[in-house]
Amino acid sequence: MLFNLNSSMAIAAAFTAVSNAAIVDLFHDDFCTDPAGQRNVWDNTCAPSQSFSSFVVVFATQQAGQHIHSYSTNNCAVPTGCDVAWGALTGWCILAKNFDGGSNSLGSWNVNC
Repeated sequence: MLFNLNSSMAIAAAFTAVSNAAIVDLFHDDFCTDPAGQRNVWDNTCAPSQSFSSFVVVFATQQAGQHIHSYSTNNCAVPTGCDVAWGALTGWCILAKNFDGGSNSLGSWNVNC
């Protein structure tokens, strides 16, 4: 019985370690006024989405140091914008465009903006 309890605790701890996330509102325009949907972005992952031009981190349970980065490609390869995904700095409208235009994915990385 002890083995099963320890195994369950290890699985729960592993799930908790990767379950931190941020909820991001996406917008078609540059000023966060024309809604394009919402996306949940987990720590250390790339999250393809529909096209957007700006975003707001509305809720974050991210680990300290995590930042939400937007990308013009759907594989998180060409950066367009970035915002802190933890602490009190959520709620800012972030432009998510570059010379290629709007964005098509979000990533959460422990990399500064």
